[in-house]
Parts: sequence; structure tokens; C-alpha cells
Amino acid sequence: MMTAVATPVPRDVSTMTLLGRAARAEWARLWTLRSTWWALLAGAALMLFIGGAAGSGNEAGEAAPIWQAAQIALIPGQFAFLLMVLLAVTGEYTTGAIRSTLQWVPRRGVVLATRLLVPVVFVTFFAVVVAAATDTVAWLFLGGAAEVVSAHIALSLGRVALVVAFGGLLAAGVGLLLRSTAGTLTAIFLLMLVLPIALGNTGVPSLITVSDHLPGRAVVAMLVVDEVESPGGTIATVMSTWSVAAVLAGGWSLLRRDTT
Repeated sequence: MMTAVATPVPRDVSTMTLLGRAARAEWARLWTLRSTWWALLAGAALMLFIGGAAGSGNEAGEAAPIWQAAQIALIPGQFAFLLMVLLAVTGEYTTGAIRSTLQWVPRRGVVLATRLLVPVVFVTFFAVVVAAATDTVAWLFLGGAAEVVSAHIALSLGRVALVVAFGGLLAAGVGLLLRSTAGTLTAIFLLMLVLPIALGNTGVPSLITVSDHLPGRAVVAMLVVDEVESPGGTIATVMSTWSVAAVLAGGWSLLRRDTT
């Protein structure tokens, strides 16, 4: 029986070369996981269904902007995309395969970069495609009542990309920090759904202020309320602050705690 032995990367290999190799390996691992496609299929099916329901529910025949269908559908649909990202990050900690990864790519910064960028870029691209398809489904159901404005559709797809990208970085960072699929999923649900609703409905000013600074509140403000500002500051500022904090915490965990 032969045993595979990890070969250290030669020191003369450039960081960019190693980054490209690691990115290709990360991509191969990502698209061969069944969980990736099940999560993306669930997100697509949910968003397309909501798009059809939004279009068919316009019984009054009044003009309805088709781009709002994708924005509304992304509120629940985003969790399927974030699930894919966190599974890509936490899966190897669950199976113990992270040891092999760190042996093959001993430069932790390269591992961190590929683990963040590859799944986040992939789900962001896929989310924009699904959002465009959701708008199309709503358009088909609305018929002559559909309001189609190219500039607004482009802006809407940009918001979808922003929400999923920042959310993906948040999920990846928390996943690297907690190293647990269940723990990361719980934390994401709390930050994106449970706490914004619970604290915002308490009627206590201090707790409402906390709610205004949570990422879930920023997502709703951007997609549903159609705002660019909230009591917690600009939407992009709130979302980016949480994402950067999560990435820094998760990066510290990978760079300092993973010594094997």
C-alpha cells in the first residue's frame, strides 16, 4: 500500500505562480463537491419561484418594475449562496483534510486568499445570473404590466452582486474563525436575520441602534427599502465593516492557529 507524502513547495516558486495553482485546486475542489451544486440549485429554485409569484401576483395590472423581483427574492435566496461559501471553508475542518491542504500549500496567505476569493467570486457571479433570470421570469408573468428600465436593472444587479459578495466574505471569515459548519451557519442566521428583526422590534432605542448596525439590516435597506443610507451609516459602510472584520478574524485564525 502506497502512502502519499506532501512535498513542500520550493522557495523559488513565486507567490503568483503558487496563487494560480492553489486557485485552480480550490476551484476543482469547489465544483466537485455535491453540496456546492445542491446549495446553488436550492437558491436558484427559490429565487425563480419568488420571481414567478411576484409577477403572477400583480392582479391589478399596474406597472411593476421587474428588477424588484430579484431584490426581494434575494432576501431568502442569499442564505443558499452563503451556505455554499461556508461549506467550502469549513468542510475541510470537519473532515480533517485541512492538514493536507496546509502541507501542500504551506504559505498561509495563499491559502487564505484562494479560500476567500474563489467561492465568493463564484457565488457572486452565479447570484447575478440567477437574479437576471428571476427578473426575466417576473417579466414573462407580468406581460404588458412589466416596467423595464435597463439602467435600473443594471443597478439592481449591481446591488445583488454587492450583497452576495460582502455576505460571502462575512460567511467565509466567520467560517475560518469558528471552523464549524453548524456554528458558522448559526452565527450567519443571527447576524443576517434573527437579531436585526428581534432587536429592531423591541422598541428600546439602544437595541434599535444596535440593529441598525447589523449586516442583515443593511441588506434589507439596500434590497427592499431601496435605500443607500440607514441610521447606522451608509449601507456599503455597514456591510464592508462587518465583512472586513470577519475576514481579519478568520485570517488571523488561519495564519496563527493553523500551524500544522
